[in-house]
Amino acid sequence: MDAKVISTFHSDDRKHKKWGYIARKFLGLGAYISVRWPDKTIAVSQYQSKVHGQEFKGELEYIPNGVPAFDKVNPNLITEKWDLKGNDYILAVSRLIKHKGLHYLIRAYSILKNVDKKLVIVGEANYTDNYIKYLKNLAGDNKNIIFTGNQTGETLAELYSNAYLFVQPSEAEGLSIALLEAMSYGKAVLCSDIEPNKEAVANLALTFRNKSIVDLSQKLRYLLDHPEITVEMGLKLQERARIEYNWDNIVKKTIALYESVLNPVAIEPKEMQTVKA
Repeated sequence: MDAKVISTFHSDDRKHKKWGYIARKFLGLGAYISVRWPDKTIAVSQYQSKVHGQEFKGELEYIPNGVPAFDKVNPNLITEKWDLKGNDYILAVSRLIKHKGLHYLIRAYSILKNVDKKLVIVGEANYTDNYIKYLKNLAGDNKNIIFTGNQTGETLAELYSNAYLFVQPSEAEGLSIALLEAMSYGKAVLCSDIEPNKEAVANLALTFRNKSIVDLSQKLRYLLDHPEITVEMGLKLQERARIEYNWDNIVKKTIALYESVLNPVAIEPKEMQTVKA
């Protein structure tokens, strides 16, 4: 019996700046195989389904990543560790790699004047120690820019729960889990205007021009000056996460796709069909 293969296309890694020319060619080959060879290929965003289906002349089934419905928690650990008391910081959660765009965020934040919110960057290196040094050099001696390293569990839950605003400055994404998590916690979002981000937030968040430090800084200023907008935005994004990225629905769709591959409906050719009395 032939084995059935289902692939999931998470992200186009060819756009990640850490890869050189040869690596990008092999990643492109892997992407082609992922679309053309399996019995079914899942795309985590509608944008990927369309773009890579056209590029590789294949069909991708849209089933997004999901996110739990998180409950907010009070600040305890983050107060002890970084003196964060709640609603007093801007949050970014990401691997510290170049295409995530954190250097744009640090520079945009540094431009701002009279800011009463800290900038908290959560994440660690992924074979990118030089990039971390670059980020910390950009931050300089600004004590309001905090690098927490990788965080999980209760600490990460507190960081999400008590942020004033979540920023996603990536140059490229498939579908950002950190972005979905921020939405599920009811956080306002400011993100780069790449298609996967815009698809995720569906015009309910504020976007800035990808790679534009000036535009990012201006949008930060706007949201800092309008707290009532951030509250309303967070509630709308939370509802979108609850409906569009609900794990129960996504699991049902995934199971249905697997069953369609394992048990395809056999249809008799018209010339073989007979009318039954």
